[in-house]
Amino acid sequence: MLKIAICDDVVEVTSQLDKMLIELGKKHSVLVEIDVFFSGVELLNHIMDENSFDLIFLDIEMEDMDGIQLGLKIRNDMMDDSTQIAYISGKQSYAMDLFQIRPIDFLIKPLHLEHVEELFLTALRIINSKNSYFQYKKGHTYNKIESKDIIYFESDDRKINIITKDSRDSFYGSMDYVYDKVKNLGFLYIHKSYLVNNLYIRSYLYDRVIMSNNIELPISQSRRKSMREKLIRLVGGGE
Repeated sequence: MLKIAICDDVVEVTSQLDKMLIELGKKHSVLVEIDVFFSGVELLNHIMDENSFDLIFLDIEMEDMDGIQLGLKIRNDMMDDSTQIAYISGKQSYAMDLFQIRPIDFLIKPLHLEHVEELFLTALRIINSKNSYFQYKKGHTYNKIESKDIIYFESDDRKINIITKDSRDSFYGSMDYVYDKVKNLGFLYIHKSYLVNNLYIRSYLYDRVIMSNNIELPISQSRRKSMREKLIRLVGGGE
C-alpha cells in the first residue's frame, strides 16, 4: 500500500490529483490511501501526531505555511529522509530553494496525468527498493530503526519496548499503532503484548515461539490458529 498526502489550498487541484492517483493505483495494481490537506499547518500537525506518508504532494504557495517551510521541517526537524516529497506549483522559479529538501520531482500546474504517472512510478520504485524503517517519537525526538533489525515489540502498560539485535529502546504508544505500521513487513501479532518479526522466530510451538535471542514469547489462545496459518504462508505453504 502507498500512503499519500496531498496538500494544496486549492480544492480543484486536490480533487484532480486525488482522482488521478486513484486511477493510477488501479492501473498499476497498487493500493493507495490518500489524505487531503488544505494547509501546511494542518498537514504538519497530522504528521506530528505520529502519522506518516510514503509520498507527499506539496504545494509551494500556501498562506499559513508554505511548502518550502514544511519540507524543511520534515527533513531537518523530524530528520525524515525517507518520505518522498513532490512539489506542485504554478511557477518554475523555485529550483534552488528546493535543493536541500531533495524532492522527488517538481510538477507545474496545470497537472497532466502522464507527468503524475511518471512521478508515481518513480516513487513506487524508490519506496519498494529502500530499507523499511519503523519510525517513532520519543519525547520531542523522532527516531527510526530498520525493521529488519527488530526482533520483537513488547507492550508494557502504556510503553512499547523495541527489542533489536543490539539494543533496547522504548516509547509511549499502543501496540495497535505499531502493528498498523509493520503488518506488511513480516511481523506477527501473536499476543496483545507481543508483536514478533518472523525473521527471528527460531522455533514455533503450539502455544509459544522461541526467538533468536532465546526469549520465549506466548501465543494467545485466540490467535493460535491464525498464527499457524500465517506462518505456513510465510514459509511457502509447508507443514
